[in-house]
Amino acid sequence: ADYVTLAHDSFTDLGTPDDVALQEIYDSAGSAVMTPAYKEVTLAVLSVAEAAAGIAVSDDRIAEAFETRKDELSTPERRSVQQAVLPDEAAAQALADRLSEGAAFASAVEQQTGRAPVDLGTVTRDQLPEELATAVFALSEGQATQPVQSPLGWHVATVSAIEPGVEATLEGSRDTLRRDLAEAEAVDIVIDRANQFDEMLAGGASLEEAARRLNIEVRKIPAIDDKARSPAGELVERLPSINEFLPVLGRTSAGESSTLTETLDGDYFILRVDGETPAQKKPLAEVREQIVEMWRAREQARLAEERAAALAEQVAGGKMLAEVAAAEGLELKTTEPITRTENAPQRTPSPQLSQQIFDIDEGGTTTVATGNAQIVAQLKEVLPPIEENRAARLERLEEQLTSSLQNDIFQQFLSALQSEFDVTINQSLVQQTLASF
Repeated sequence: ADYVTLAHDSFTDLGTPDDVALQEIYDSAGSAVMTPAYKEVTLAVLSVAEAAAGIAVSDDRIAEAFETRKDELSTPERRSVQQAVLPDEAAAQALADRLSEGAAFASAVEQQTGRAPVDLGTVTRDQLPEELATAVFALSEGQATQPVQSPLGWHVATVSAIEPGVEATLEGSRDTLRRDLAEAEAVDIVIDRANQFDEMLAGGASLEEAARRLNIEVRKIPAIDDKARSPAGELVERLPSINEFLPVLGRTSAGESSTLTETLDGDYFILRVDGETPAQKKPLAEVREQIVEMWRAREQARLAEERAAALAEQVAGGKMLAEVAAAEGLELKTTEPITRTENAPQRTPSPQLSQQIFDIDEGGTTTVATGNAQIVAQLKEVLPPIEENRAARLERLEEQLTSSLQNDIFQQFLSALQSEFDVTINQSLVQQTLASF
């Protein structure tokens, strides 16, 4: 199809809106000119971090924890690795021989396998199959392995860079260990206090009374919306985890208290909604500039639509779109040959246009509204279906559908297994495995 595009923002001579037009836009603006609803909240939080801050950890405990976690706290050696996975030992040996003669790794792999080597990125020893890890971590920078067999096949790998490991020291790990030990102890303290808090509430104590007995801070938040923002538009500070807090805030009505809720961080919180200010429409004077912009956008869309209809009418009257575009000073473009479902932007300006030109005859015209423009198009040519290799294309389609169904079934099976068993996934090994096929 030939087509022209009428961008909304190309219509600039809009004049000035009168009060009636602005009032109409304001009346229909809905939530765009509303202040959010706000809730007045009383909040108590049992924080693991705050409890941990008051816990003293002895040097002896830190030293004992260091000996237990020394390997975990150390940074392992990392190497940048590329590899080729070969079908058998003979092919792997042939590649290793070429490398020993001085051939560059990438070119040698490509010449022998027809594809580039697999870049494993920067990996630690435990991210590689054991057999390959032993060979790779024995290399110097720039060297390549001899053939190595693993459950994934025959490998030849090279190391392009080495990042030495760093062994942890007690002094360097002291602050981390102190924090971790304090937080581990604080979790038990917070759970115990949460149980006491819950029992007091169940016994009839008010939120403030229970908090006072346990020396827990009670905060008053004068106004907070459903995105945790104040009327000034700023995020309310010192809230528990937003992902857990906001749903609780949303379902707690004025005059009600929530249950004591645990967050994924191990904290607990309880809130009471003391009052609620419903959403309100901002005065027109306050949002006048915003309303004027909305009026401008509406006028531009209206003018673009009217002009598109006028151009389409000229084409319907017997003119070619190319002729109309030239007379109007518009740029004429032509889509690539497209199917009804084409959506690639380099082939069609709009997926909707791809659909609509299949509903008109050759020479016919159609208009399409996009988010910021109107498109006027004339169907230039209808091309017959491509018969060449039709059987092969149908076979490929059948393979794609079969593969899609197989993948769906596999993913359902995988999800079922993961829900039944405690599964961890070594993504590095997964990527290596997939890259070898």
